[in-house]
Amino acid sequence: MDSEESTVSLRQQNDQLRQENEYLKLTLGLLRENQTLRSKLYGTDPSTAHGPLEKVSAVTWEDTLDDGCFTIDLLKAPHRTSSPLETTTAKKSALKSPHLDNDQQESYLPQVKERLVGEIAFQLDRRILGNVFQEQHRLYGFTVANIPDKITQVCTHPVSGKVDESLRTRLTGQYHALLERLGRFGYNAGHHASFAEFMVNTYGILRQRPDPRSAQNSCYGNPASLQRLVVNTVPSTLLKDALLLHTCLCYLAEQDGKPLFLW
Repeated sequence: MDSEESTVSLRQQNDQLRQENEYLKLTLGLLRENQTLRSKLYGTDPSTAHGPLEKVSAVTWEDTLDDGCFTIDLLKAPHRTSSPLETTTAKKSALKSPHLDNDQQESYLPQVKERLVGEIAFQLDRRILGNVFQEQHRLYGFTVANIPDKITQVCTHPVSGKVDESLRTRLTGQYHALLERLGRFGYNAGHHASFAEFMVNTYGILRQRPDPRSAQNSCYGNPASLQRLVVNTVPSTLLKDALLLHTCLCYLAEQDGKPLFLW
């Protein structure tokens, strides 16, 4: 029995290490790509770059979970959900991604790029709520931050006030199991629930569903394109957490076999 438990434990640890290794590979690849793009901007060789490039690397991957930095960025960031962003021809030209063809370039105009960053956070929260409250069709007023309270509310009879303990146990189990899986990528509900809300409030979300036949729609379902978009759009102090939200969304989409963005 001890041998079987040891084998199961080793397998679990192996799976966790494999997932962490994949995430580190992804992070390293994005860092290298980011350095290459910035080295072109500054006209330097990424292998010998100094000055601005070193500063970018140091800020990007350190202290991104610091509460003080997060609060400062939250206070400084403009909230842009109620009005469209003002763009100029120069900005549109500068922010076009070199990885996309002409049709796809048009779908990544600056205001769309920023809204996609917020959409990633919004879609992840929606995915998390859907995984916990699988039988709940209407989730108005539900947020990741208030999941424990909403579990109690859902399990309490509106008239008698009696709590369905069996249902509460099941929903709580689903919630903790999901947090455990996402925790392997570094997701922490205490921090990232607020961070996702901050990203939605700062960048907004997509205003309408794209035409399924358009090149735009295919871009929205492409994990690699969205990764590059996040790297090129999000400030360095928020980049690590923003990429983590993207990674978690891709993981949940792979688990349920549905598109990244659910409409």
